[in-house]
Amino acid sequence: MKLAMVKFGGRMHANGNGPIDGEVMAAVDLFVRGNNEVHYYTRILDKDIPLKGAIGHNFEEFENGKHDALIIINGNINFFGGQEPKVDMQTLKLVNLFQGPVFYILFDPLLPLRQHWKGIETKQEKYNWENRYTKEEVEIKRKDIVCISQPYNIEAVKKILEKSEIQFKDVIHYPLHKMHLVYYDRLEKIVPLEERENHLAFGGTFRSGRREDKLVKYYFGYPEDINVELFGKFKLKQFNTSKYKDLRPPTFGENYKHYDVPEKMSKSVATVVIGDKWYEGNNLAQRVYENILSNTVTFIDKELDPLGKVYEKNDTIKNFLWVENREDVIRNMKLILSHLDEGLKAVLDVQYEAVKIDKTQYVNDLSNLIKDNI
Repeated sequence: MKLAMVKFGGRMHANGNGPIDGEVMAAVDLFVRGNNEVHYYTRILDKDIPLKGAIGHNFEEFENGKHDALIIINGNINFFGGQEPKVDMQTLKLVNLFQGPVFYILFDPLLPLRQHWKGIETKQEKYNWENRYTKEEVEIKRKDIVCISQPYNIEAVKKILEKSEIQFKDVIHYPLHKMHLVYYDRLEKIVPLEERENHLAFGGTFRSGRREDKLVKYYFGYPEDINVELFGKFKLKQFNTSKYKDLRPPTFGENYKHYDVPEKMSKSVATVVIGDKWYEGNNLAQRVYENILSNTVTFIDKELDPLGKVYEKNDTIKNFLWVENREDVIRNMKLILSHLDEGLKAVLDVQYEAVKIDKTQYVNDLSNLIKDNI
């Protein structure tokens, strides 16, 4: 297939070093590996590194009737200080103009496709934008968009989409939470225990407090002989003292570029994968597999994955790494440590084998899903 790709929330390129940039690179890679001819439309700068295997274009180069489908990567349109988000405006116009099937890739349930005309109408006058847009250009009226959903609870996703004021043709689940098993390889080196910086680590952001309760539950309150670190965009002052009270807090580390996170995680014995409250029983995070590929023992919060989907191919490792509280984490981590490096390697190998996929089949199944809905 010949595919056009766009994204909301910024330009498309391979220069970026944040998690969203890594997500875009991995998403484009899925369709390239699926033997598709991929063209992405954005605003290209001289400094840009092209997305591997794909062909980048400025919006002005787009021609209708030249592509089999349009793929939209989820994102948020930000009007920083009322400024005109020119790339997003061009993306909205292209979505409306595109003659052919349209697919919206929903990784994050907080980023459904939304209407923005009301905000645009007000801001373009108030802040005197360079360009003016009409309702016909940027309000999405088409009813043929298919949502490809990473969250697996489709009924829960539909409830979110009902609020978007956009009528979707269909909502289909694809396990996009596993896509980093395609884009990344497992690290070759297993860092010895004596060289690991922490017993437990978690990297990310505070997500406006949506993770606070679970962060306190699994990363505060450990004894002094267990080193715990939160790195990324976390600060102790973000946490409500009434929630962690006298629990021993973790240490707080710096932010890392997305391509440096695997090495950072490889220096922690373990991590506990948590998610926003909405994720529980509805969605699995891509970080599950990033951690496994980083050779970090990857515990899963049982409330996040009540169906045991992550390690469903191996009940033994599933039951060992499925945790309900910090006491479970401490007990199982100490069991691993008691068997030294040999025990650590055994768990890392088994957890990887439990999630490993056929990469070719995975990317082909995604391309076939698109083909079947054209």
